[in-house]
Amino acid sequence: MKLKRQKKIIFLHIPKTAGTTLTTIIKRNYRENEIVQLYQPQTFHAELTAALQNDEKKMLFGHFPFHPDIATSQAYVFAFMRDPIARTVSNYFHLKSSKNPEHKKWLQNVPTFLDFLQQKQAFNWQARHLSGFKGITPFKSDLSASLEMATSNLLRLNFVGLTENFSDSLLCIGQDLGWIKLNHFNKNVHYRGDEAKELAMKYYDEIAEQNQLDLALYKIAKQRFEERKAKISLFDRAFYLAKNMV
Repeated sequence: MKLKRQKKIIFLHIPKTAGTTLTTIIKRNYRENEIVQLYQPQTFHAELTAALQNDEKKMLFGHFPFHPDIATSQAYVFAFMRDPIARTVSNYFHLKSSKNPEHKKWLQNVPTFLDFLQQKQAFNWQARHLSGFKGITPFKSDLSASLEMATSNLLRLNFVGLTENFSDSLLCIGQDLGWIKLNHFNKNVHYRGDEAKELAMKYYDEIAEQNQLDLALYKIAKQRFEERKAKISLFDRAFYLAKNMV
């Protein structure tokens, strides 16, 4: 499904799902005046509304929750999801090493990983983004309803990629959107592989308990991705890999 270039594209950038790498690819495939980056919560709604109404703007992306205006738009909307266990551990290391004052504040009184698991930053983050709730309180007030909303929004996505299958996900997006500059290397990666694997194994049950909604959504996303990937022909794969991949 290759789209005409005039159709708007919205990338819902869920943190720690390889989105930083993807945004570098986005910036190579669109002119600067065609891109709108939506990373400021205070001005998000006004900027989103303006961008949706501006024919010059082609690509919108940022760390924003799924918004009703996105659901009802004619835009091609996509996101990446990541295995919730791995994403939670990755987020922990990211926040620990971050120099962002807000991140430091979040972990100020969080001495251990088990303490981190009790924080909102470790609680169904992907489901919260997809549900559209900005705050943790309304999201947690009715988890069944939040999961239902997140599932509905997930099914609205035109495509959902998987961080664990980034290259094939990128190939699918390249086909859909006509992107040709797909060469990449992973950005914003914290190389704590052995330590991360150890935490994931040791505290798997505890992480899963805090991410039941994420696990349910990831299962749906994985099934959708596998169905989409199965449509890639050997010719398409060879063409894109030869022309675009490192």
